Amino acid sequence: MRKRRKQEQSKRHEVKVRYNDADYAALCELVSRTPYSREEFIRRATRGAKLCENLPADYPGILRELRRIGSNVDQLLVKARALGFVDEVSLRSIKEQVNRMDAVFGQSFGDWEGRRRIWR
Repeated sequence: MRKRRKQEQSKRHEVKVRYNDADYAALCELVSRTPYSREEFIRRATRGAKLCENLPADYPGILRELRRIGSNVDQLLVKARALGFVDEVSLRSIKEQVNRMDAVFGQSFGDWEGRRRIWR
């Protein structure tokens, strides 16, 4: 708690910046996708920090489900190999398709660390 007070007290310099309507709208749109206030967003941007936005609410559930499907297909592949029952080639093909869907899904949202998107 003490460190926070020191950091807040050390913010003694004020910088006024004027934006035209388009630039201000662009800044507000960027800030609205992040968990930060406008001031904190600008502070982090000037320090060169990674700016993060929150994940869509359903992203973790969909990703978890895709990985479960991949795991289930992998288990079927092991069982099929042991019993000689199912065509291993078609099962491998399904596994590769699920892995590709997982990769495409991850790439469509950009780079994610934990629960936040990283802008590069």
